[in-house]
Amino acid sequence: MNTIRLHQPILDQGLTVKQAMMRRHSTRDFFSKPLSLDTMSEVFWAAYGVNRSEGKRTVPSVYGLYPLEIYGFTAQGVFKYNPEDHTLTEISDKDLRAKSGSQDYVAGAPLDIVIYSNYDKFSTGNSEVDSAVKGNEDRLSLLDAGAVTENIYLYCSSEHINVVERAMVDKNALSDALDIPASSHFIVAMSVGYPPIPA
Repeated sequence: MNTIRLHQPILDQGLTVKQAMMRRHSTRDFFSKPLSLDTMSEVFWAAYGVNRSEGKRTVPSVYGLYPLEIYGFTAQGVFKYNPEDHTLTEISDKDLRAKSGSQDYVAGAPLDIVIYSNYDKFSTGNSEVDSAVKGNEDRLSLLDAGAVTENIYLYCSSEHINVVERAMVDKNALSDALDIPASSHFIVAMSVGYPPIPA
């Protein structure tokens, strides 16, 4: 499988956080032009990238467990994001964007993001941690994913890119198509792309 090495984020451009919050909104209209590698790199870094030398991420996670797994669907295939080395690993060379959601616009969005939580990552071997998280896997996964989706929203707002969060996904068909293990549970999806060119 192919591996794509992503670019490091450019930190001195875009809106301030407050400006990005002010203009943050959901949009379901996308220009068909593929996202540049620079933009893809920054979307994934904003979502779940490493921002400190000790390996901590751009989002919080209880006990630093980071159970989420993030997949990107493009016309060129499906890729899994690897936060540790900021790369994408090819999972499929097929255009499976239409399988990442039931709405019509999903198949044409330049980038569809699907977020899973790997419940195996809640078993650490540390009895104190495992006792604290046992039975709370759903809630903790949703909490982490909420931080990821908001980071993506704020990045897209700052860079004038359209984005929408989605939950209408045939999760069983999607997991089968990607051969997702049973320990990974679908959480949420998003579509990202440049704004349409005005007529």
